Amino acid sequence: MASLLGQLVYTSFAAVGFQTLVSPNVPQHAKQAFGEQIVPRYWDPYVPRPLGECSVYILQLAPEECLFGWLYSDGEDDLGRGSVPYFCCYYHRGAFDAGRLDTVLACLHRGPVQLPDRHRPPPVLAALPAPDLWSYAPVRPGTTVSAQQREGLQQALQQRQALHLFAGPNSSPATVSLDMGVCGRLATALADHLGPLAAVIVRQTVTRAAQLSDPQQRLQQVYRDLAAEVADSSAAAAFQAEIRRVLSLEV
Repeated sequence: MASLLGQLVYTSFAAVGFQTLVSPNVPQHAKQAFGEQIVPRYWDPYVPRPLGECSVYILQLAPEECLFGWLYSDGEDDLGRGSVPYFCCYYHRGAFDAGRLDTVLACLHRGPVQLPDRHRPPPVLAALPAPDLWSYAPVRPGTTVSAQQREGLQQALQQRQALHLFAGPNSSPATVSLDMGVCGRLATALADHLGPLAAVIVRQTVTRAAQLSDPQQRLQQVYRDLAAEVADSSAAAAFQAEIRRVLSLEV
């Protein structure tokens, strides 16, 4: 593994609120990928993950660039918001082969080397020396990636495809998460039909569906509730097709 790992952290810090901390050796495009492809994709503020849950992720940006890390569902912040996300992410630069993949998976299983204190955020987040997998003591336990997911990563590596993983107690690679990005796209797509209240209606619909434990059932419920918002039969078909497109549903 590279001698120095870049660090990226996203969580709610005391007296500051939600903020992303990034070490100086992380390039701008990696920071952007973290903020656009990891945080909003894996944390749904309308359906927060169970308190204490840990998930892990890998996002390969280029043949020699990779982001990997942990998502913890933490307790309340100083504003009383419950189930606050804590994203801890490492930026790795260097050749990525089967041995390197095994090292990353072992690191994800063991857990992060350090985590900035949410109540006393550091002024600067420094680069991190690559841990010795045989001796380092993680500050929190990680999560084991299933054999099936490992096999999928190995196949992608052999076929020179970009690696992409999210693994956790309730992870489902075939399911679209009702995250902020999806809700925003729904509101934009439905604005012509629902007018300025589109964002409010989408949020209320997603909140109601959050009571369902199965992710696919949540998507189906959101589809049915939103589809019922348009009474005009001439516009209903196009409206429903737009919802299915955003939710990636076959209904």
